[in-house]
Amino acid sequence: MKALFICDNKEQWELYTNLFKAHFPKIPLVCAIKGEDALNYLQFDGPFSMFLIDAELKDEERNLLSIA
Repeated sequence: MKALFICDNKEQWELYTNLFKAHFPKIPLVCAIKGEDALNYLQFDGPFSMFLIDAELKDEERNLLSIA
């Protein structure tokens, strides 16, 4: 069981990584900087139980990510 965080702001990666380590230590957090990377993680590193998509994600079609 893993969580996938899609965000183009690497500073937020550290925040969420620390949050998961503190509150969900058994759930590894995988971070992707763009949708293409996230889709690769979904294909090869799954299964994922949680998906977090940054609402301010730039240059990505968030609707397409949610369908995948």
